[in-house]
Amino acid sequence: MNGETTENGGRRGGHFALLILAIAGLAAVFWLLREPVPNLPCHHTFKLAGVIPAEIKIYHRMDGIDRLFAECEEEAARCVSLFNKYEPTSELSVMNKSALSWEVEISEDMRAVLEAAFRGNKATDGAFDVTVEPLIRLWKEAGETGRVPEPSALKAVTGRIGMDKIAFDREKGTVRFTNDMVKVDLGGVSKGYIVDRLTELLRERGAKKCLVNIGGDMRVFGGGADPFTVGVQDPRDGNLLIGKMHMEEGAVATSGDYARYVEIGGKRYSHIIDPRTGRPVSHNPSVTILARDAMTADWLATGLSVLGAAEGIETVEKMEGTECLIIRLKENTPEFLMSSGMKGMLE
Repeated sequence: MNGETTENGGRRGGHFALLILAIAGLAAVFWLLREPVPNLPCHHTFKLAGVIPAEIKIYHRMDGIDRLFAECEEEAARCVSLFNKYEPTSELSVMNKSALSWEVEISEDMRAVLEAAFRGNKATDGAFDVTVEPLIRLWKEAGETGRVPEPSALKAVTGRIGMDKIAFDREKGTVRFTNDMVKVDLGGVSKGYIVDRLTELLRERGAKKCLVNIGGDMRVFGGGADPFTVGVQDPRDGNLLIGKMHMEEGAVATSGDYARYVEIGGKRYSHIIDPRTGRPVSHNPSVTILARDAMTADWLATGLSVLGAAEGIETVEKMEGTECLIIRLKENTPEFLMSSGMKGMLE
């Protein structure tokens, strides 16, 4: 195996970073306040696609643990081979090359991810969109040339992308593109899918209490009477917590980074693009989502980064089993906004 497995968790600190939200050089951090080391007999780390840090923690002893961890790595690698847009032979790349010309049959994995993407697109009123790649390229080129895209150029792109340009037959398991500019990028949902797949695999193999973390997208289960305790760190002082909450099971994902932007003519433009307008969002909050599964947390975090605080919280309030914490800068001071359920969870 490429990963590393350790007994007793491998680390002797009393906590480890569960999630980092970057804010202008400061950081708001979710911490999982761990049990004593003897209750963490199995900890495995590896690199997804050789780049993305991943870890699995099983909070009890199991037979055949090395084989189980190897099986998890194999499943994660299999999923990457399907969704990797940089690999010409991946299912995603083949679909992007062929779906304009004919109806493409897709795997069960691709069907599940596209179904989640369409749910996300509908729930966020188009703010989450897996066809936004042409706009990202357009603004990247604008940063390189130092010229803001002309309104006509933005209109030309936004009119030719959008998930309504994907003819997705859920029953038949087929995809067809209706515009030549459409290319699908599953970066905003596929990582969550892999977390969910590993969670399902661990449960199938008899794991009772686990944590799966892939690049900051996480899912825990089996807390029961001994739930996971999550602390929220004050972004202005790494030694202070602004609160804590208890999770029996669920998923956490984050999106947004104040430090990423394009500067054109002395003005900063967010790296987050609203696919409905073709323009970078004027706000750039850091969004954390709690949800029942990692795919939902993944697409919702991306969608709320586009929607902004008010509309984002309103969206979350309409959904069952989801909560959000939004952190934005107001006059260079972090401002914490959250859904009603999140307020009730924080102690």
